[in-house]
Amino acid sequence: MGRFREDFPEVHNRLLRPFLVQSGLMRPYDLVQAALDSFQTAARHPEAALYVRRFLEVVHLAESQGAGSVARFLEFWDQAGAEEKVPLPEAADAVRILTVHKSKGLQFPVVIVPFHNWAAGKSAEYRPYTIHGHTVLTRLTKDLGEPYHRRMAELALEQINLLYVAWTRAEEELHAFVPDCQGKLGLGPMPLILGEILHAPAEAAEIVRGSAPVCQAQGQNASTCPVETKLSTATAQDIAPLDAPPQFLGWLPRLRVYRHTLEDAGFDERTRGKLAHKAVELLQPPTAATNDAASAKRATTLAMAEFPELRALPKQEREALAEQVQAMLLWLMSQPETRPCLGAGQGELTIMDEDGAFLRPDLLSFHEGGATVLEFKTGAASPDHAKQLRNYLRLVQAITPIGSMVSGALVYLDRRVIEPISLVTAGGRP
Repeated sequence: MGRFREDFPEVHNRLLRPFLVQSGLMRPYDLVQAALDSFQTAARHPEAALYVRRFLEVVHLAESQGAGSVARFLEFWDQAGAEEKVPLPEAADAVRILTVHKSKGLQFPVVIVPFHNWAAGKSAEYRPYTIHGHTVLTRLTKDLGEPYHRRMAELALEQINLLYVAWTRAEEELHAFVPDCQGKLGLGPMPLILGEILHAPAEAAEIVRGSAPVCQAQGQNASTCPVETKLSTATAQDIAPLDAPPQFLGWLPRLRVYRHTLEDAGFDERTRGKLAHKAVELLQPPTAATNDAASAKRATTLAMAEFPELRALPKQEREALAEQVQAMLLWLMSQPETRPCLGAGQGELTIMDEDGAFLRPDLLSFHEGGATVLEFKTGAASPDHAKQLRNYLRLVQAITPIGSMVSGALVYLDRRVIEPISLVTAGGRP
């Protein structure tokens, strides 16, 4: 970044520096929206509007699932971003790209099947084979005789079924890309396959043989043939850059604020407790190979990023706070009662009781034989803590199979104390 700032100071100051200076307090959605406005994405790439809107929806979804900082969103994107797609209505005037399996049961006026060189199974399959009274695992080859030919027949049948599905999706036109072959119409075995699968002779099916693109017919590689697109023709020179740096959260001053006190904006013990809870929630499931110190540091860093008010603290206080939270997590991971539940349970899972009230235990972990409820506390102990946890235990017992073991514990992070809580009190009362 320093090299870029030195080589392109004007671009850095106009497009990047405003984000670096002001974006620390912004949530991912506001940050992305500001970037889109700053880079004039809508004007430069109007054809991408659908994808931009979908990306904003994904960012909003990530925030609703707890990814309230840039670091958490990037982690969310690394895990699920590749699976995101732009949904299209069924009646959309567009080309739908589907696998053959996904197309089962669907019909389309025009179907294009661009590939027919499907693999006929694994290149190296192994089968147990008995020879001279001994069973060995060997590669499936022609030398095995009948087992090999039986397997090849099974794979061929699978390919025919797949081809049948692909070719019977079309209502009016079927366009199939097949190798150039000798014989009738230069289509190789295709007329025969049509007759067997679709019960349609080649002449009746009105097969029309297409031709390769002109550049490919002239000997040019297909990958270098020019492709016509409908992308925007606007260039960076057509759209003037912004005269002023982007305005971050420009709508914020227009909000009517009814109250705003120093206590609301500051950092107090309540916020410290929320930070500790968030850090516990962000712990990954520890294993024998887990570096506990690195895991605690990661969870603490991500948790602190979700509390913008911490930026107002002096650097030394922030560092001291981070060390406190990391120490809590390391102790928590060292305890055999809590370690199996960390990262494996449901944090803040909402459960409705018989009166319609919603209860949210800090950590609910289901396991073989029952469930465990952990309630994390900072600061001093209170009799209300045990009462609260027993309410959670009653609910969990009601939703688990009869005979399941439901246990709970109050975990005091500051005091380093784990207090087991049962459904029955010392006086015998539930």
